[in-house]
Amino acid sequence: MGGISVFVRVGLILCVFYQGTGPAVAGGFALFEGSARGNALGGGLIGRADDPSALYYNPAGITRLPGFHVMSGTTAIVPGTDVITISGPEQTVSATEQNVWVVPHLYATHQLSDTIWFGLGVFSPFGLGTEYDPNWPGRYNTYKAVIETLSVNPNVAFRATENLSLALGLSWVQFDLTLKQKIDGANFLTPDPDTYGTDVDQSLKGDSNGFGFNMALHYEACDWLTFGVGYRSKVTQKVKGDVDFSKPPAVQAVFPSIFNDTTASGEIVLPDTLSVGMVIQPSVVWSVEIGGIRTGWSCYEQLTIHYGRPILDPIAPGVVRTTRQENWKDAWRTHVGVECHVLPWLDLRLGYVFDASPVPDETANYCLPANDRHLFTVGLGLQWDSWVLDLSYGWLLVEGRSVAARPAEGVLESRFEGGRAHLIGLSVGYRF
Repeated sequence: MGGISVFVRVGLILCVFYQGTGPAVAGGFALFEGSARGNALGGGLIGRADDPSALYYNPAGITRLPGFHVMSGTTAIVPGTDVITISGPEQTVSATEQNVWVVPHLYATHQLSDTIWFGLGVFSPFGLGTEYDPNWPGRYNTYKAVIETLSVNPNVAFRATENLSLALGLSWVQFDLTLKQKIDGANFLTPDPDTYGTDVDQSLKGDSNGFGFNMALHYEACDWLTFGVGYRSKVTQKVKGDVDFSKPPAVQAVFPSIFNDTTASGEIVLPDTLSVGMVIQPSVVWSVEIGGIRTGWSCYEQLTIHYGRPILDPIAPGVVRTTRQENWKDAWRTHVGVECHVLPWLDLRLGYVFDASPVPDETANYCLPANDRHLFTVGLGLQWDSWVLDLSYGWLLVEGRSVAARPAEGVLESRFEGGRAHLIGLSVGYRF
């Protein structure tokens, strides 16, 4: 009961902490920061799956944890990108705001019998955080986009044989969305970024809850070779919220009946994921995992916002919805992670990740000014008595990308350059 009490207290602290934070940009808007050890190994815990964060990477692996275990921590991410907008001979360099986004995690596992384990994971599977100066040239597309999610994921794992374990879980996913952009009140269809006096500020905030499931498998082929496979389902989010408009005096005086506050709704499908990992352990000192995660981003075809009433013309059939075509494609994130057991109390870790962008050039926009990514990671693990402390650091480099102008969407001819991020992770675990 003492262990369960600790778990509840830590869970309450984490949930309060989460409410004041936001997630960060990752592959698409997926997040892969499940623990500091997982970060340091580039996500290489799908085949290993031998600590409580297996609930994130491969829940079938919790059958390797006797007794009761807890782990909690966070990853702080500081991203940045330069967006170069081109208008004739002029070029303007706009940098995204240097925000610090925080991704929390909490896990608890308990062995119920010789063959059955229960685990509960709380983590952020998706997130997006992009912010610019409100008056930057691309403001008619966006100047702030934030997605925050929190998943509560109970799992039951079963040891089918001495070498094979299976797991099944359910997920409740909380989803919060914030989108802010400017609208040219004088020219709604073809906005002019060189004019500011008729800019209308649109701020949309909405939230939703959705449900999904997950399955996992872990197989120990021999002493030096193990495999892991996991699947997480799609989660449909029916978002409802409000849109607030702030109009300058010039627009209010001439058009008092347009761009008035209203409700809004829309549907976003969070994609499914398939994870695979293979671990080779030539000796008890070191091991290597090679694996990948396929994310089904092709479900993200468009983003449509339905307004509660017309925002342009309240009498005639005015604008009651806006649609942004996305047409994303499925993408793989591949990794290799090396772990070395240097001393009885010290592990050293290295990782590399190639994260392919799901966003095609023809629909790339300023909500996610990115491209394919390269992530280089290091970390260490400290063990004493029943405690574990894991630390990680990651350096993310994003390849540049050129974007053609789409004036109706507020996208100018642009170049994304200098994409980077620092990722600093910490996890603390305890075995009861």
